[in-house]
Amino acid sequence: MLTSEYTVLFGSIALALPTQLGQSLSVEKREGVEGLQWTAVDVQGNIWLEVEFSSALEILHSSDSEQAHFLKTLLQDAFGHQKWEGVAVQTQLEFPRNWGLGSSSSLISNIAHWSKSKPLELFKKSQVGSGYDVAVAYEKKALVYALFGGKAEYQTVSFHPPFSHQLYFVYLGQKQSSSKEVKRFLKAQPPSEQDIQQLSSLSLAFLHCKELTHFQKLMKAHEEITGKLIGKEPIQEKLFSDFHGQIKSLGAWGGDFILAASEGGVKSYFEQKGYDSPIPFSEMIG
Repeated sequence: MLTSEYTVLFGSIALALPTQLGQSLSVEKREGVEGLQWTAVDVQGNIWLEVEFSSALEILHSSDSEQAHFLKTLLQDAFGHQKWEGVAVQTQLEFPRNWGLGSSSSLISNIAHWSKSKPLELFKKSQVGSGYDVAVAYEKKALVYALFGGKAEYQTVSFHPPFSHQLYFVYLGQKQSSSKEVKRFLKAQPPSEQDIQQLSSLSLAFLHCKELTHFQKLMKAHEEITGKLIGKEPIQEKLFSDFHGQIKSLGAWGGDFILAASEGGVKSYFEQKGYDSPIPFSEMIG
């Protein structure tokens, strides 16, 4: 989510972008499998989750009980009380698990495709949040996204600004729990109507912006408003005050990816600070 993180929950318009890297899901019939066998593989090809379900979707064995119960809930919500016989499923991540690019949202999207379910309805049955990431994963396109009366409405858009070669994504190495951040924000003082409208206007301005300097001003304004709402200092003031350009937090503030916009020197700056090499916009966004 590029804009309106947090406040999208209260009706502000958000601009959300699809990443090139995602998650695949394959299903096949396999002899010797009594019910449903689930295997999840990471980007290095290592198995990070194995679950064996009975035909009634009881958990017979799992390498991670919490993940197994999450998966069971999704499958029951998507397929009801369907009986499973000789089914083997494998998911394959295309990005490191700690990146927080949406392993859960892409999984929900894939299960929605498989079961022919409506992705946002499937999301709402067990998850908390706006659901924007599921919609982006399902559509595979940039979206202008909003909640009206709790109901999601979105429109696909094109977002490839002429200065995109001057935009970079930087992983800070401290993944945040989006669900916990959402719950924390919902318990706090709700944003004012003025804040919601200002962030909605900024989202549309981001979408139509054609100049880097203007884009940087929009980033700064967005950080200042959001920082006050959630009671946190903007990441640039906290960690990168000497950066020549503008930085914006993405998603749950505090440790996932940030967006850096500058005329140059981005890679060397963050590498000298000890962070992984920044990822160019063209390599991250689909």
